Amino acid sequence: MNELVVIGEGETEQTFVRDQLAGHLALHGVSVWGVLPGRYRSSGGVRKWGAARQERAAVVESQIASEVQQFTGDKFNPKFFIPYVQLHEFEALAFAEVSQLTSVVAPLCGRSAESLQTAFAEIVAEAGHPEAINDGYATCPSRRIATIVPAYRKRVHGPIVTRRIGLEVLRSRCSHFASWLARLENIGAE
Repeated sequence: MNELVVIGEGETEQTFVRDQLAGHLALHGVSVWGVLPGRYRSSGGVRKWGAARQERAAVVESQIASEVQQFTGDKFNPKFFIPYVQLHEFEALAFAEVSQLTSVVAPLCGRSAESLQTAFAEIVAEAGHPEAINDGYATCPSRRIATIVPAYRKRVHGPIVTRRIGLEVLRSRCSHFASWLARLENIGAE
């Protein structure tokens, strides 16, 4: 079985790797676990890549791979390094199926499920697709959810939402995520 280490931005991503990716990738001959970079931080974000937030994920991934190759020199084998940058943040995946997002957060607030689902669907429609949701500090996916449902806690509710959505729906509605997942599944075939 091939082994894969996923360096995630924070606890939400680590939970996603443990609770969703690990079981799925095991079926493809890949053992995976998530780790966090550096020391504990009170707020999210991989600081060294903060300047990259204005660029698109594929460009950033390419730059990361290039820098790692430069650092490691002749020892670098791109087969063993698969960068993935969620364009804005993990919670964009929660918008892949607004009915599931609604089912998790509706008990946290006094709004009807119908009004929540409409509000979330409008956010997706405005962005064009879940992975494109953002445009600023106040409009990142987690803050959009928390603005509508103040009791939303990304570390707790984010992984629950994506678990309910499931990897196949995430794959069908989030093309960049789908490409990354396909590459991880193919590690076992190499």
